[in-house]
Amino acid sequence: MRWLALVLFSLAPAVLAATPWPKALVEHGIAVRVRPNTPLQMAAFYEARGFPATALKEVKSACFMTVGVTNERTQILWLEPKRWSLTDADGKKVELIDIEHWNRLWQQYQVKPAARTAFRWTQLPESRDLHPHEPVGGNISFKPGKGPYTLNMRFHLGQNRAGGDVKVRISGLACSGQSD
Repeated sequence: MRWLALVLFSLAPAVLAATPWPKALVEHGIAVRVRPNTPLQMAAFYEARGFPATALKEVKSACFMTVGVTNERTQILWLEPKRWSLTDADGKKVELIDIEHWNRLWQQYQVKPAARTAFRWTQLPESRDLHPHEPVGGNISFKPGKGPYTLNMRFHLGQNRAGGDVKVRISGLACSGQSD
């Protein structure tokens, strides 16, 4: 099984580079791209970085989506995923899994520090000021439910977050490889 994960992982960059982002939009000077990742993609990636099988079960049970945000405005844009909300097909709130939750699990499953660091690097930053034309990307995760999903993003504007608020909404998101 490990050889299969390594083969899939080695093919992943070529496949992902050729795969278009399923959802992309530019709204209010903010470019957003969202791509769901399959449980197999995520598990193979983290297995190659030393995650134990018990921790990989947790990874496989969650839905991961890679989110890319580019600030196309002329002022600073604040990326703060804790200000975002996700809703399911019925409009019910779906909780995003924060890094503290994952850290507790990694401690419980005795995931090595280097593997934890690799996981952290693949997540969206908790808070980041994006200067004009600056991009950032990373994963968000949640427990799958009834899709499709809508991601509602709120961004503060300005150097001190005092330049107002901008909202961007992207609908029709699916949890790849998992049934709703």
